Amino acid sequence: LEQSAILGILQSENPASTDFLLQRCGLPLPDLLSCLLRLELAGLVRSCPGNYYELAN
Repeated sequence: LEQSAILGILQSENPASTDFLLQRCGLPLPDLLSCLLRLELAGLVRSCPGNYYELAN
């Protein structure tokens, strides 16, 4: 559920900063970073310089 919310945000704002994702999804920072890591390991998102994340495609 949290991962699909993050993916939905990234579909409209790509790339997005972790600050932007925090504001939009409302998760605590450790939970957000954990979800982003899982999405990155699954090959769905990738990290960019400056604490930004984007969809991997």
